[in-house]
Amino acid sequence: MKERMNSRHDLDQLLNAEAQQGVAKLVRDLKDEEPDMAWRAALSSKIMEQSVAVQRRRKFNFFLKPASGLALASCLALVVVVSTQRPQTVPSNPAPAVASASIEKLIIDEHQNVAYATDVSGVGLAQPEANYERAPRVADDPILVDFFQL
Repeated sequence: MKERMNSRHDLDQLLNAEAQQGVAKLVRDLKDEEPDMAWRAALSSKIMEQSVAVQRRRKFNFFLKPASGLALASCLALVVVVSTQRPQTVPSNPAPAVASASIEKLIIDEHQNVAYATDVSGVGLAQPEANYERAPRVADDPILVDFFQL
């Protein structure tokens, strides 16, 4: 308690010093000026303009953010759809058997395979279920030729 009294006494002595008294006199001598009404009106109008701009920005962001999110999601969906519908690429180097055979021979072989599959499948088997690989003809296989010549 005694320390507190001593600190108050020290503060009082510092405030009553000549330097502090000079500053106090200068502050008391200052005029108490009220701001001009025109200046206040100009300040109020500037504040209102800034608040209107902030409100416009908020309204714009209220619609801009969801719209940009929707646009981004749409672009992502479009990329996914387009990338899944891309046609399969044909290899640039076809198999040697296909490359050496003529197109006419390939068309005839495919037609014969389909004809054989249709003969085998009949009415009860669907076309995709049929095996298109035809059995070797007797003239094509030398072992079968020998067997049938016996």
